[in-house]
Amino acid sequence: MLKKDFLFVLILFILVNFTSSLEFGLSPTLIKISGDVEEKLCKDFSFFGDRPALNGEIKWSKEKSSNLNDYKFFSGESGIESSFPKEISNGKDEICFIGKRPGKYFGVLFYRVENTSYGVGTWIELELIESKKNKFPLISLTGFSIKNLDTSMLIRNQIFFFILLTNIVLIFIFFILLRKKKIRVN
Repeated sequence: MLKKDFLFVLILFILVNFTSSLEFGLSPTLIKISGDVEEKLCKDFSFFGDRPALNGEIKWSKEKSSNLNDYKFFSGESGIESSFPKEISNGKDEICFIGKRPGKYFGVLFYRVENTSYGVGTWIELELIESKKNKFPLISLTGFSIKNLDTSMLIRNQIFFFILLTNIVLIFIFFILLRKKKIRVN
């Protein structure tokens, strides 16, 4: 009887040790960030699980998709600089982005157990808008507006239009005076 119990415990011990599973995850399931172009945008995320360390990467897609195969572009190819921990273990971390062009970007932050197909990820939705800082509309004499000029260009244009307007006014006054005095020019 003792041999049977010992054999049962030994078989159970062997089965439990060979049938282990990995349990891990990322939170939140969607990292949604919006802000200005050229601004550093950051968000916290957490990793939890049994695995001590995973290796991560970010890939981007041209459109929103739930198919991982659609995410083919790395951060450099999409014009977005990203910083995040390349290797992660339990706890809270931060992911940051700096984008060069306005638009909506869809990505996935994916961590994989080394030399396996096991992994965990979270979706990224990044919206970059054109900054209103240092941007002033300028209405010209012809009635159309020039938008999104930097400050130095705005000042140069204002000086140019002021000189042009002054010259036009002076020429107009000169012709009025010529007409009133009836001065003849040969």
